[in-house]
Amino acid sequence: MRLLSLLLAFFASSVCAGTIQLPSASDSPSSRAARQVDERANGFTVVLPEGWARRTDLQMPGVVLIVQATAKERAANCNVVSTYNDRLLGLSNAEYLQRAFPADDPSELLASYKASGLSPQLLRSGRVTIAGTQAMFVEFNFFRGSTKLRTFNVQFLGKGFLYTLGCTDVPERYSSSLPEFGLFLSSFRPVER
Repeated sequence: MRLLSLLLAFFASSVCAGTIQLPSASDSPSSRAARQVDERANGFTVVLPEGWARRTDLQMPGVVLIVQATAKERAANCNVVSTYNDRLLGLSNAEYLQRAFPADDPSELLASYKASGLSPQLLRSGRVTIAGTQAMFVEFNFFRGSTKLRTFNVQFLGKGFLYTLGCTDVPERYSSSLPEFGLFLSSFRPVER
């Protein structure tokens, strides 16, 4: 339990400082290439963690990609929502973050989760860099049925898309899933449509 607390404290301090030390992949470039998902039509590419698979059988409104750990005892998953709008091409990511999160206040983003029935309990929020771009993050606990889950979500603007990336697991396994979440987040790249 102490080790789990130390890992989470390290992650928390890295996140609160505005940067996350995302792990570098120890696998070969050819292995990573085999797990890369090209969602050019939705404005991004991303690498799936080893032992994870794309899910197409789950219905999540607005989600264009959901990947999940394939081990039966694991609930870990990551997802991407990308929404394209021509009007977003004229808006910089910095302007978007300033308008959507004045004073880094995540209440509007949390309100969208509340509206979907999640009742989030905010753990922390701030800025993080994804694909060389500043993003707003929120980390919170919520319940899906009787299961308590913890999620780390980021939101930013790029190439006319509004991106929301989320990584979720049960609180007891959340810290051990951070390297896989880090690979997913650090491999995310916005691309032109």
